[in-house]
Amino acid sequence: MTDEIKPIRNELKTRPLHAIFVNKHFIPNEESCDYEKYLIELVNDSIYFRKKSKFQLYTSPISESCGECDCNSQSYKMDFKLLDSTTRLRASNELTGGIQKLSEGVIAYCMSKKINDTQVAIRLHAVLRDYNSLQLQKLHENKQNFNFGTIEFDIKNYVDMLSTKKNLFLFFPYEFFLEKQYPFRRIEYEIKSALEHDFKESGIYRNKFYSNYDTYISCVYDDHFLIYKFTNDGRLKFIDTIYLFKSKVFQKLKEYLY
Repeated sequence: MTDEIKPIRNELKTRPLHAIFVNKHFIPNEESCDYEKYLIELVNDSIYFRKKSKFQLYTSPISESCGECDCNSQSYKMDFKLLDSTTRLRASNELTGGIQKLSEGVIAYCMSKKINDTQVAIRLHAVLRDYNSLQLQKLHENKQNFNFGTIEFDIKNYVDMLSTKKNLFLFFPYEFFLEKQYPFRRIEYEIKSALEHDFKESGIYRNKFYSNYDTYISCVYDDHFLIYKFTNDGRLKFIDTIYLFKSKVFQKLKEYLY
């Protein structure tokens, strides 16, 4: 087997995005610290989604108190959701070193909210490998209150979110990376395959019970924002890629880390 066709799946790695890109208001008094704000900028730069909106700009709702979608046009609407466990998102928020905006251009770095604390943080994409669409359905229908920190707690929260009767734009808050250089299309295919491996049953669940709604998965690779859509069999179809520098909000947040 030649190097050109040798699988690179084992070389593909992920690392969590920093809390400022994931946890809303992680930086106090910084309005840009909201992942929905950079997601809507990136969606507005996508030809695919511009066509869906008949080339109208998507906007955020004035209020979400009545269950409005996060991303709206007259022709098409979506809800943004983080594709991660409740426990890991809380750990990201409470165990990551803090950042304070003292004034414009003046930044302070401080200890985390929970100093010397340890927490259970479940890797959602990993534990989902043991669940099929029928098991996800049963968990959604289960009225039991599972204990925080258990796998059942996180999967139950996830499948309840997955049962939202709206078009869903799921954001996987991890960055894919490789040590070696490969053609972009080859890497994109491997990322798609990796996401399918973990989330295919989720796509089958959505298609079985919420087929009237579209479901997308997005992720980050090497300053690219990749977007996929679930097909009827739970597989993913590549939709678009957008350079992250197209989002002013994302770039502003990135500056806090350097």
